[in-house]
Amino acid sequence: MCRMDIEDTYCVLCDQECETSTHLFVKCPVAKALWFSVCWGPRSDELQLSTSADIIKLILKPPSAFCQTQDQWRVSFIMAFTLEEIWHTRNVVLHHKGEVDLQSSIQFIHSKVHECYLIFSKTKHTTPDSSTPNWSPPPPGTIKINVDAAISSSNAALAVVARNSQGSLLNIWARITPLRSPLQAEAEAMAWAVHLATRERWSHVIFEGD
Repeated sequence: MCRMDIEDTYCVLCDQECETSTHLFVKCPVAKALWFSVCWGPRSDELQLSTSADIIKLILKPPSAFCQTQDQWRVSFIMAFTLEEIWHTRNVVLHHKGEVDLQSSIQFIHSKVHECYLIFSKTKHTTPDSSTPNWSPPPPGTIKINVDAAISSSNAALAVVARNSQGSLLNIWARITPLRSPLQAEAEAMAWAVHLATRERWSHVIFEGD
């Protein structure tokens, strides 16, 4: 819903559209970058979410292929913490004149998920989801790097996710860059991914974009 009694109702994270719940948590470039990075590759705009109720239903019963290597309970936690961090970032920017820090947000979400995992793993046994995943693993000994770019009217958000053949997360990078065309942003994200792989000294790598 739009903020009440405030003249400027545009999203404070991207200044592109009115701050509705679906825009802030799903369609905003900052939200897209976090969803892509934290949930290992899926695009939030591929989900059919048009109301706040749709978002709640997504958390309570996430698609089986959304985060294919995790139990449903853990996927729900990941989504809930992602929404919480988007809201926190929005408030920091709006009320404290702070800046968006995607890398810190990603690290915070993973730390919260890890805390919950340690607690619940004592009583729950995690098994891989047997449904058809959105993400396919690379051959053994190879690293797959997925890249994505989300565009707003004023900037672009780039995200890079690296995983091994078991689907284990190796690293995540994200950053905000000046406005580019969609093609330029995707190309910049891919070039950045190549640079990161070189820096990490990974010799067997598959790069995957849209």
